[in-house]
Amino acid sequence: MTGSALRVWLAVIVLGVASFTMVTTEFAPIGLLSQIAFDLGQDQAAVGLAVTLYAWIGAASGLLSAVLLQRCPRKPLLVVLMLVLSATNLAAMHSHSLEALMLARAVGAVVHGFFWAMAAAIAAQIAPLDRMGVATAIVFGGISMATVIGVPLVNLIGQTSGWRTAFGVIGAVGLFASGLMAGLLPQIQAGSPTGWRALAAVLRRRDLRRIYAVTAFMAAANFAAYTFIEPFLGQIPDVPPVMIGVMLFGFGGAGFLGKRSDRLSDRSLHEIRYHVGTACALGSAGRPWMVWPSTGDLFGRGLARHLGHRGRSVVRGPPDLDLARGR
Repeated sequence: MTGSALRVWLAVIVLGVASFTMVTTEFAPIGLLSQIAFDLGQDQAAVGLAVTLYAWIGAASGLLSAVLLQRCPRKPLLVVLMLVLSATNLAAMHSHSLEALMLARAVGAVVHGFFWAMAAAIAAQIAPLDRMGVATAIVFGGISMATVIGVPLVNLIGQTSGWRTAFGVIGAVGLFASGLMAGLLPQIQAGSPTGWRALAAVLRRRDLRRIYAVTAFMAAANFAAYTFIEPFLGQIPDVPPVMIGVMLFGFGGAGFLGKRSDRLSDRSLHEIRYHVGTACALGSAGRPWMVWPSTGDLFGRGLARHLGHRGRSVVRGPPDLDLARGR
């Protein structure tokens, strides 16, 4: 591997580290919910809004980035976004009220949406043409690693050193990632801007509205349970604190497997649903807290993957239509 090729792949890996930091920031309160609520003197449901607010604002900013940020040079934009994210984590670390925490999370959510709208595309742009899939997989792998490793690790840091230290560590990782991006990412020119009309046209498409609705409800249900899994497990008498991190690891691992079950789900979605339901039922006879979260996430992420493929097929059209168009 030549020096230039090595630099390209190091840049892609750095984008993967940045995506890991972004998603760990998003889900950090999940592993720390009880501690944050106790320290700030708030109800756990109120602190859970730190996850909900982040998700909705991030989704909205990701949509708007196609219109607002297309003229900005990519390298300095990504570096600035990561620096701002680190600052929001440090601000959350020093928050002494729910309002201050929510403000820090809201700013971080805007940055998160902007970053995700371009990170995978940039990785594909700088990678060799025959390795674009590998490059995007590395970036998206940061999501899986955040749920499998990031959230349990944040919970472990919170148990040993407090939730503020956990946010501080995430902020430090973000600063480290921004420095690596500044040194390794190549200069990338901005693309042509997307107009408001084009964005509105996509949102108005009737054939996509059902997929939008199902995806929104499914994600809301999945993450509503995920957000409060830590206080739920903490209230079960026979679950030691160390097992909470283990269960969070299992939840993230199940989601990792579910995201990679696209081929199986296309052929055997009903069989997967049957076996997941059976696993949950068997868990009821023993220790349900060890089975329900992971199996539910396994099925949910697999179904999300399936819906994602359905949405892309609607946008692209069936294969015979592509052939008719000369593709």
